[in-house]
Amino acid sequence: MFMKSSNLVMDGSIPSEWYVNSLLEYLKKLPEYLTKNDCEELYNEMEKDLNGSIKRLDFEALSFIMGKLKFASRSKIYYQQSLELLEDIESNELVRNIITEKFIPVDIKFEYGTGDTNFFEILVSKFKEKEKNNEEKKSKYEKSNEVRLCCTIEMFTRKFPNLIKYQEFQDADVFEIQEELNFPKNIHDYMLIIRKVIKITTDTILEKKFEEEQQFKDQKKEAYLDSLMDKVYNYVMGKLYDKIYPIEPLEEDNKIFKQSVLLSWTKPKHFLKTKKEFVFGSFEHDVLENLKLLDMDKSPRKKLLDMKAVFNSIMFLLRFNGKGPDAGVDDQLPILNYICIKAQPLRMASNVKFMELYIGDKGSKGEGSQLTQFKGICEIIPRIEYKQLNDVTQQEFMEKCNEAIKEIKF
Repeated sequence: MFMKSSNLVMDGSIPSEWYVNSLLEYLKKLPEYLTKNDCEELYNEMEKDLNGSIKRLDFEALSFIMGKLKFASRSKIYYQQSLELLEDIESNELVRNIITEKFIPVDIKFEYGTGDTNFFEILVSKFKEKEKNNEEKKSKYEKSNEVRLCCTIEMFTRKFPNLIKYQEFQDADVFEIQEELNFPKNIHDYMLIIRKVIKITTDTILEKKFEEEQQFKDQKKEAYLDSLMDKVYNYVMGKLYDKIYPIEPLEEDNKIFKQSVLLSWTKPKHFLKTKKEFVFGSFEHDVLENLKLLDMDKSPRKKLLDMKAVFNSIMFLLRFNGKGPDAGVDDQLPILNYICIKAQPLRMASNVKFMELYIGDKGSKGEGSQLTQFKGICEIIPRIEYKQLNDVTQQEFMEKCNEAIKEIKF
């Protein structure tokens, strides 16, 4: 046959859509003798290969076994998904109650731009739970202590300082304010306060939930607690997003977007260092969707997951085209460069700075390396000239960029 699969990764870890789309790509490249008479010769070769395979196997018995295995596998997946859905509904309800009802009192101390001293702190409050519905006492407590009292997580997100007004009226850099006043650490410490309370609150629930699973029970309880905290964190950061994420693009954002539009004509061959023609399958569609999500999601944790998905797809692509697991940054960066230009991102630099602020301990893990590559792309894209592209002359570069400008519809 004209196409061999021995150099492809056939272990099921690569989405089947990629194989379908790559097959469609190969069909366009068939030798002429295979396409004559409605691909008669192609069908003959395929029939010959299939008959040879059938003769070597007890196909009827194999087909029966495979059918049973597939049915069992589908049933297992269905029941597993149903169980996960029920558990997700249960945990969502628990998280909702914790967010809106659970007494987790903290005091927010914040001052910026009115004097020589700027500060921001989130401290465990001394306010008593028995007074949580007494509005007069809460107001008196806030005035006497010069704080913003937050009795619940929901109240915390409402009383959290809005940094956008400083951007609007003082032209302040929202990210710089957060870095200067250590917002990430304060929010991290607040999440630890929440975790401690949730652990106490849910300990009985979790003990009962895993009472029949004595082996690894503690690990399962901790994993369940982690999943609850992920949901709480996503809620908190999602609510704070409009207060801590700049409303206007950074200058770097505009430069990246402008250059991406100018380079919209580029193709993978202009970036890849190999002469071998890559088969892309569904890669572009999948990664562009991930980059859209990265821009839309409000929680830094979700943005980091979207970024991770982009790199997973890049590694799939490299493996799909014969690159081994040892493929590194030099292999990934040209593909990342190309796909980010295709995405024409509006807030790429802003998203990178936001993730960098809130990456936490993931900065020393794989996400840290991936974010470094994203950061590098933010610097590379605005400076791309014809010399950085493969097989492009200066004249061709200028002509193509001018054509891209003309195609912009206002």
